[in-house]
Amino acid sequence: MEGGKGEEFFTAIEAAWKATGSDLTCEELQLSLPDLVKASESHPVPAADCVAPHGIETSEDGTVALIGPSLSYLPLAKLFLALYAAIHRLPLVLNNIALESRVALIFYEHRDKVTAPQWPVRIDDSLIVAFATAGGSVDCLHATYVGPNVYKTIQQCTEMANSFMRALRADKKGSTSDDGESSVGGSSSATSDALRELELCLTRRGPPPSNEFGHLPYFSGLVERLEESTYVSRLKCGMLQIGIPPETIKTSMRKGTAPPQMYILPPRLFTGTTNFGDVEFPIFWNFFINKAFLNPNLRVVCIGTKSQVERVCTSFTESVFGPDPDNVYMDEDITAARKAEGYWVDFQAERLALAYTDADGNRPPLSHYVNFQPFDEEGRASFTHLYKEGEEQKEGHIMVELNKGLLRIYEEEVLKGVLEMTPAMSADEAKIPQRLSAQMNKDQVIPDKEKEKEDARKIKAITKGTGIKYADLVLAESTFTPPVLGVTFVGTSHGFDPKGHTTGFIIWINGNGVLVDPPTNTIEFLAHYGIHPQFVSKVILTHCHSDHDSGLIRLILAGKKIELYTTKTVNESYKRKFNAITGINDLGQYYTFKQVKVGGSYMIHGARFEFDYSFHVIPTVRFKLSFCDRSIAYSADTCYNPQTYTQLLEKKTINVQREVSLRMWLFDADMIIHESGVPPIHTAISDLNNLPTATKKKLFIVHCSGIPETVERVVEEGKKIQVPVTDLKIPKCGCEHTVVLPVKPKKEGYASALRHFSIFCDVYFFRNIAPAKVNKLFGHTQVVKYQPGQTIVTKGEDSNDFFIVLDGQALVIFPRSSPVVLGKGQTFGESALMLEDNFTNIAVEGSPKASRTATVQAHTKCKVLVLSSDSFREVLHENKTPYTIGGKEFQTAEGGGDDKGVRADIERIQKYRPFLRKALPRSFLFAGLSAEHIDAIAAVIEEEQTYAKDELIFSQGDCSDPSLMIVMNGSVRLLKQDPGMPSAASPHLEDSLEFLRVEIGDSFGELFLITGLPRTATAIANSDGTRLLKLKRDRFMREVMGQYTNIAFQVMNLVGARMQESARMDNHVGTIFRE
Repeated sequence: MEGGKGEEFFTAIEAAWKATGSDLTCEELQLSLPDLVKASESHPVPAADCVAPHGIETSEDGTVALIGPSLSYLPLAKLFLALYAAIHRLPLVLNNIALESRVALIFYEHRDKVTAPQWPVRIDDSLIVAFATAGGSVDCLHATYVGPNVYKTIQQCTEMANSFMRALRADKKGSTSDDGESSVGGSSSATSDALRELELCLTRRGPPPSNEFGHLPYFSGLVERLEESTYVSRLKCGMLQIGIPPETIKTSMRKGTAPPQMYILPPRLFTGTTNFGDVEFPIFWNFFINKAFLNPNLRVVCIGTKSQVERVCTSFTESVFGPDPDNVYMDEDITAARKAEGYWVDFQAERLALAYTDADGNRPPLSHYVNFQPFDEEGRASFTHLYKEGEEQKEGHIMVELNKGLLRIYEEEVLKGVLEMTPAMSADEAKIPQRLSAQMNKDQVIPDKEKEKEDARKIKAITKGTGIKYADLVLAESTFTPPVLGVTFVGTSHGFDPKGHTTGFIIWINGNGVLVDPPTNTIEFLAHYGIHPQFVSKVILTHCHSDHDSGLIRLILAGKKIELYTTKTVNESYKRKFNAITGINDLGQYYTFKQVKVGGSYMIHGARFEFDYSFHVIPTVRFKLSFCDRSIAYSADTCYNPQTYTQLLEKKTINVQREVSLRMWLFDADMIIHESGVPPIHTAISDLNNLPTATKKKLFIVHCSGIPETVERVVEEGKKIQVPVTDLKIPKCGCEHTVVLPVKPKKEGYASALRHFSIFCDVYFFRNIAPAKVNKLFGHTQVVKYQPGQTIVTKGEDSNDFFIVLDGQALVIFPRSSPVVLGKGQTFGESALMLEDNFTNIAVEGSPKASRTATVQAHTKCKVLVLSSDSFREVLHENKTPYTIGGKEFQTAEGGGDDKGVRADIERIQKYRPFLRKALPRSFLFAGLSAEHIDAIAAVIEEEQTYAKDELIFSQGDCSDPSLMIVMNGSVRLLKQDPGMPSAASPHLEDSLEFLRVEIGDSFGELFLITGLPRTATAIANSDGTRLLKLKRDRFMREVMGQYTNIAFQVMNLVGARMQESARMDNHVGTIFRE
């Protein structure tokens, strides 16, 4: 096996690893081709004939050794661990005889005992369970830092190792040299196929591929995938679901099955921007729709760790019962003037008039709604579940066991399924919910055009004479221009409707949007219509039920801080609910709270808003606004029933001022958005049908899946008759169905200018320029329109102008890479903002300018705002005093260094943007960032440093240089010191172990950056020319984390995970040193 094809074989293995960015060598991995070939030739004794002792033997000095027939599996174990190390970049598992011996023993005990060939090892649930329960050094396989799923990787690596051994064996049989020696190499067909499989396996490393069913966790048996990061096991006694994302019951209903009664909480309740512990509507479905209030056996069973159960209890209690009396701040929620008028809201009394009570008139405890089953100390949870088989009721005995991230499901003591529940279960599919939601949104908001026109004609007939009209928008979705005053509906249905999105809408004022109760698909909705999030950065939250608040968290963590308008009571309730789910101490730090009060008046985008409390089971805000002599009102969730109000007044539950407000407050508006649903906590269609015709024509019904043709009415002596429903309508969703309230023409021009100015002020490069100068710069801009396909700039020409997309889309065409589509608010041509001679020379006509690096065309009808480089120079050089040195004329920088900041930003962004856009999406910390976010990171890179091979970067215990580092070239070894050794700020390499290798695009050092705690590992350059980008703490915290909530949340989330990982890693390293 020496030389020749043997060397080619190893060269090919190393090439496969290097194709993924790994620089691990066969020498480092201690792989021996002769050992592998010898192992592939061996013929194990069938299991029935194995009499020799085998297993792991530990000597008196603690040395571990493998004895017996299982020893022949050691080369396979080495190959398996080499693959595992390459995929996870986890050198911790290499060259560890104890770990290799334990893995070899597992493989031997799971060989195929039927056909008895050496290869393959039998890959089934028992093999995976063996890895989960082995203990000792095998636990080091779990030391990965938020990487691919552990058990899925174990399965893949075992398959790969089997494939190699089969290939070697096939090559041995098919190829011998003249002297009878075997000839094994990369050129044989079997080995070549195995190498191709290896490369495919290794390239699965990183974030999930574009295929939505890409990197999934290990699952088998009766376990199947339901939706994003959500799985079900179809047991005889019913369906058991793992993971509970928002609106999950709709997924079951769309698949034609009833929502499950049994749920298991995933390892992370909150991943990305999605709540996977959203138990509210599954519980409500089973309690109210499935009538668990009559039969407690139909309650939801919810299983999780003790901590998870406590957090979910906190969140659900806030939803079902509302805030405790001590957390209702009614005195602060109502203005002094309104209280002086006698107005008051007794929430607890009103709730008792609406909320569900048992047969004795008592509020049922939480245990009546849901049966929480926490895992015990051994990771087990058992319960009995009643189910029907035909007409016979039977008992099903369920036991679930969670051990080292592997969930096992037993029914009647028989293993029915296995599912990997490591934290990566949710993280690997973080982008899938957005793709699926976007597709669902597309299917629902773009119906048949002819049907749309017919519906529009009917609605126009109903609204005739009211001053309301539908926007006549027939352009592509990306060219939508917001009206001066209008409403776009994102969703109009409720939490139990499988065909519709929950109610939420955008109120357009002066072309800027105010989002009301954003549904979970809001981000995809905005992207679909080309609406930049900066235009909808103000949000109104009415109350804290899941069908109204689930989408808000995604907006909060989507980018820049939003402004949240609601009362203190509702805001504090929302924070308690989502602090529990996300694990954040104070969610309020990620948005700006704008407190509103009943009786107050608040200006938002130039419109005057007033707020009040509706009549609902938890504190719920309603509002109305006035703008340009027009008004819009929203009821929010409420029970509108004048007879009920009269009864409550007689019982003194409410006072006269409250009764008048509930009865009359909304109905003087020009457009009334009113909810409808199942009484008594919602408004019946029959009550809305009783309103005057003139009022009904102004109504837009939401929170409703459909309007019946007739409703029941009680007449004299209790007689009931059916009466037709007239003049009530549900609005259509989508920007093409925007409801527009006409305003005076001069307001149209003002709104357009205001929208353009808002976009201009939000340009990243202008953030450090004085506001007065930004205002002057805007005065030098002009609006230019382009038709689809028309060239805006051409590669190679001078950069004379800077462009900002106002409407439509522009296509950037690069010479040797894929084109990039730019939407509203995005910019190009920033080189025009770079002044020559370090910004101190006076600009001279004809000065050399940068050349365009790409061609830009209008992708759709496109409107851009253009700022010339000459205008930019002129404004930034105002008020600067000229002076002469050596016959050369200069200027003082009295403007505060505005121009230098712009140049520095552009230089850094242009230098690092290409690398960061390719590398960062593969890192967990920065995955999913937009181009704007990546540019912001590029702009704060302060240092680029190159290291020689084995050069120290920092030591474990070091407290200097609080920088976050990104690997731009080469790789870095991270080492842990033996926990038994005293900590020191200098490396003790002889007492340290390499546990992780970080490569191009990876970041490290975030723990010290955020917490200020000493470095938890030693970092050493692994190759000559290892280049690191350094992000200093102050600028990164201020200009990146302080500006972008999604990055701040991801970093803080990762820091928490890394602190736990670091502690576990110390234990793993300690185990290795002990063994």
